[in-house]
Amino acid sequence: MVDATMVGGAISSLKTLYEIANGMLTASKDAAVNAKAIELLSTISEIQGRLLEAQQSMAQMQDELRKANEELSRRAQFDRYELAEPYRGTRLYRLKADAARSGEPTHFICPNCKDVLNKISILQEDGSAAYCKNKDCGQVFDIASQPKLERQYHNPYAV
Repeated sequence: MVDATMVGGAISSLKTLYEIANGMLTASKDAAVNAKAIELLSTISEIQGRLLEAQQSMAQMQDELRKANEELSRRAQFDRYELAEPYRGTRLYRLKADAARSGEPTHFICPNCKDVLNKISILQEDGSAAYCKNKDCGQVFDIASQPKLERQYHNPYAV
């Protein structure tokens, strides 16, 4: 397979050939040699242009390959999670039991970050709620019933 260093080397060699042919053109007075030197210079220039196009195309393909690999990696990360309902009406993505890496605890990720922002944001839990710490999201999810607070009524007019 052709790589960037091979294309760069070919461009450098063609530049040297161009300089030699150009030198022949200025040194020689023979019309036939001049015509062939001009033809050679034209061909070399055309090949240089094609090699530059190939080099640009190769750089573009390498960039597309990098992006495709990043997308595959992100999808593989998303495949580690499944939709779960930890509390009635709350749907979050939970780490699959068989997808946990060594020492990785079970956790939830934010469905908004995954589905809308295309990111993984691990939710921080406090017992009854889970919080997304992503600055672009900040969602809060119920994961258990909220404890009822009993308020004591104090009558300021009572004697």
